[in-house]
Amino acid sequence: MKKFFFLIWIYSAYAKIPLETISSEEAALLPKTLQMRWQREEGIFAFETQEKTGGFSLTLSGQKWEELPQSLRNKFQRTKSGYIFSYKATAEAPKANEEYCIAKRQVIEKSNPKIIQLQDLVDWIHNKKVLLYTGAGISAAAKVPTMHQLDALFPWDQNWIEYAMRHPRQIARRVRFFHHACFETSPTEAHFALKEIALKHNIPLLTENLDHLHQKSGIQPFCVTADAVRKQISPADLKEVDAILCIGLSYDDKGLLGWYKELNPKGKLISIDLKKPSYLENGDFLLLGDIQQVLPSLKVILCDLCGL
Repeated sequence: MKKFFFLIWIYSAYAKIPLETISSEEAALLPKTLQMRWQREEGIFAFETQEKTGGFSLTLSGQKWEELPQSLRNKFQRTKSGYIFSYKATAEAPKANEEYCIAKRQVIEKSNPKIIQLQDLVDWIHNKKVLLYTGAGISAAAKVPTMHQLDALFPWDQNWIEYAMRHPRQIARRVRFFHHACFETSPTEAHFALKEIALKHNIPLLTENLDHLHQKSGIQPFCVTADAVRKQISPADLKEVDAILCIGLSYDDKGLLGWYKELNPKGKLISIDLKKPSYLENGDFLLLGDIQQVLPSLKVILCDLCGL
């Protein structure tokens, strides 16, 4: 199949963050795989899925392994990384030296960011250099679980390790439920509106979401991982960005916002959400509202302003 795409390079600050459209046919061919892990005090819980399979693994230290009943200890494999229990997943332990966070997360316990209105946001986008950065909130209307909802799928109590080992099918079904939600749902109005905003106004779109809803809407986002960011976004790039517009992002999970603030203390964070997220400082901005209403309205105003 011949691939057609539309590529735009944005300012000098965005020289390594291309905007690329993607057809519905290409989006349908994207690999439907997930890999996630939780680093908890008791050990590492990781899961992986493919189109028709899904499983998980547990990695424990020797001390935690010894605390389990003998009948459960016998189900682990001993490796250099620890003791591993695997259910329909690769038996390899998550790489200990594999970076998850780009930098220290931006977490502000108490702050009073300035509340702004839609016109204020229009002015920022029209007059400043901004990045778009989406979190799970934009996909919530498509029934894709947010990180809080995903976390609630698993029994994180003091006996969660034993529960997972005694009821692996139940855990695997929950993993498959998340897989289905990520890959078998359709984009929301907010996804389509954001695609238009990004492409028509030459604004790079970054995401930490695992679903393919941006791609299905017609745009290929820059998927944020520590490795990808370090390779493709330089400190000099971020220093030239006036603001990062966070859309449905409740938490600086990957540390991108912390890195941005570290490199560019005068840079601003602007959040569109139903409530104040944990990363906003006193000098940052918050637009309170439903993303599914705000983004389509924003698209219309920006198009009228630019005569598009």
